[in-house]
Amino acid sequence: VGDNSNQFSSLSHPFVRSLHYSNLVSRKLLIIVTPTYARPFQAYYLIRLAHTLKLVPPPLLWIVVEMTSQSAETADILRKTGVVYRHLVCNKNLSDIKDKYIHQRNVALSHIETHRLDGIVYFADDANFYLAELLEEMRQIRYVISYFFVFLCKCSFVRRIMSYLEREKKRLDLSAII
Repeated sequence: VGDNSNQFSSLSHPFVRSLHYSNLVSRKLLIIVTPTYARPFQAYYLIRLAHTLKLVPPPLLWIVVEMTSQSAETADILRKTGVVYRHLVCNKNLSDIKDKYIHQRNVALSHIETHRLDGIVYFADDANFYLAELLEEMRQIRYVISYFFVFLCKCSFVRRIMSYLEREKKRLDLSAII
C-alpha cells in the first residue's frame, strides 16, 4: 500500500497550514469586498477569485455587492464556492455609471458597520488577480491611514474611522512615520 504518513507533513499547502496552526494562532477576520455587475465574463471572474479565497485560511468573509438586484447566476456561483459570503445589493439609482463601484463599496462598508464586523477590509475587484499569500499577510496589518479613502467614500463610518486613527496617531506619536 505504501507509506502515507508523510503525505501531509509539509506545511506548504494552505489547508495543512491552517490545520496545523488553527489551535496556536488567533487570526484576524479578512473582509474581502467585491463590487460586481452582469457582464460576459462575470462568472469566470467570480469563480477565479473564489478559488483564490479558498486558499486563504479562515476566518474570511467575502462580501459581493451587485447593482440593482441579486442575479440568480451570481447567487448560484457564491453558494457553490465554499467561501463564507454575503451577497448584497446596491439600490442606488445612478446617472453616472462611473460612480457605481463607489456606491457598491459604500453599501459593503455600511453592512460592515451595521453588523459590527471587526477585521481587515480589502477591496478586491473581480477582474483582477490576487495571491492567497498577499491576503494572508494582510492579517499582520495594525494601522492604516488613507486620506484618499475618506474623499472617495465620504460616509459617517469612514469619518469615525479617520477620527479614531487621528487619536491613535497622537497617542502613539506616529507623526514622524506618517
